[in-house]
Amino acid sequence: MSKAVKLYQISRKVHKWAGLILSVVFMFVALTGLLLIFYTPLGLGTPLKTGTKADLSQSVTIDKVVSITTSQELPGLT
Repeated sequence: MSKAVKLYQISRKVHKWAGLILSVVFMFVALTGLLLIFYTPLGLGTPLKTGTKADLSQSVTIDKVVSITTSQELPGLT
C-alpha cells in the first residue's frame, strides 16, 4: 500500500474513535443539562422560593458596605 492509503486509513480510524469518545462526552453534557433544566418538573427538587419585597429604606448604601468591609481588617484589602 502507498503512504497516502495508509495515512487515509489511519486518519479514518482516529476520526472514528475521536468521534465516538466525544459523542459520549457530549451526551453526558446534554443529559446533565436536561436534568438541570427539568429538575423541579421531574420531582427531583423543591420549587424555588421567592423572598418578600423590601422597602427601599431598608437597603444598604455602597459606602456602608465599604466601611464595614474595611473595618474587618481582612488581608489584601489595605
